[in-house]
Amino acid sequence: MKKHVTIIGALFLLTLLTITISCENPTPTSPDIKNQAEEYKLPIGTPFLIKDINPGIGDAYISELTVFKNKLYFRASDEHNSTDVWIYDGKQTAIPEPILSKIRDCNYPRSLVVWNNLLYFDVDYALNGCWKYDGNTKPDYIKEIEFTNDGVFYNNKIYLAQPDNNEDYELYSYDSINGLKLIKDIDPNNSSTPSDFTIYMDEIFFSAFDETNGRELWSFDEITGTQLIKDIYTGSNDSAPGDFYVFNNELFFSAKDNSENISLWKYNSTDGITQVLDNDDDIIIQPKSFCVVNDLLYFTGQTNGLTDTLWIYDGLNKPYIVADTDSHKIYKMDKLLNYRNQLVVMGHHFDLGSEIFKFDTDNGFQVFCDITDEGIHSNPQDMIVYNNILCFVATDYIHGFELWGYCKE
Repeated sequence: MKKHVTIIGALFLLTLLTITISCENPTPTSPDIKNQAEEYKLPIGTPFLIKDINPGIGDAYISELTVFKNKLYFRASDEHNSTDVWIYDGKQTAIPEPILSKIRDCNYPRSLVVWNNLLYFDVDYALNGCWKYDGNTKPDYIKEIEFTNDGVFYNNKIYLAQPDNNEDYELYSYDSINGLKLIKDIDPNNSSTPSDFTIYMDEIFFSAFDETNGRELWSFDEITGTQLIKDIYTGSNDSAPGDFYVFNNELFFSAKDNSENISLWKYNSTDGITQVLDNDDDIIIQPKSFCVVNDLLYFTGQTNGLTDTLWIYDGLNKPYIVADTDSHKIYKMDKLLNYRNQLVVMGHHFDLGSEIFKFDTDNGFQVFCDITDEGIHSNPQDMIVYNNILCFVATDYIHGFELWGYCKE
């Protein structure tokens, strides 16, 4: 009897331990794209038109692709030239979300951005300010803010550049209780114009200008306040840091130093700012369009000969070029995305035209989802991954520039 009790107790403890381990370390599972496609009647492996918003060859002028509350929001114009916000929920079609009909005498929503689970946007309107929308009720008007989508939500406040009494743009915070509050007048005699706000290690990093150091890298947190990280291009010259991207727990960005070359830099709290790729061999890489696929950082750049290049960086060794105009006939790469562990490139190819390509080091660039006949370019304008669907704006010349979708198995 005691033996049976012992065995049962051991099994109970083993089961409890298994449950505990599985709760602490849940195994991530990706949605079944086949089931999703069957439920919503989406084709797999074939591009599909989500909605002909402006029927026929007319363009819908789609922009501002933004994921909000598990729906894809975007701006578009229909056949009546009425511009409003539309939504797509992953099914076969898209429907208008008449935000502007809830606001009197407004038109042309723009600068869509999501902060703290609310959609903020600007409109053509007689008043200054901006609007916030919870996805259900009438949008709320915020008169205190001169709106820009270049900001960040941090510790229950929005941080962004706003004009002071002299119309100089400085760093401000905003919340509904305290209103608009000046954080720091970085350049008392001019606009410091903070921009490119990014959160890294519970701090806000941004680019800002002052007369002494030029435009350099700054940070802010609620304990140490606002501080200059480093004068990368010494003196009053601008290093103009930008294209911030967090990879391997480090902050990567482009900046210019005293050599006048725009190169790749990184920051961490231990080593401070270091140059990832220096200016040997007269390389100017001008990094941008960062994207991580399978733990590798991809980005685009240019060499001295203005040749477009695609780079790979593993976080340890020196970055290197994996594709360029001479070897792969790619001469412009507008955007990189990770779509189901595949590097997808919106770009221009001498032989294949302007399309969305997939890239790997073995096969180079291949057309990924062509919506036109062979030899005709779809000229994609933007793309985003939403709900396992690659959504993109392009034309097949039967329709104008409209919203398309593609599901890869």
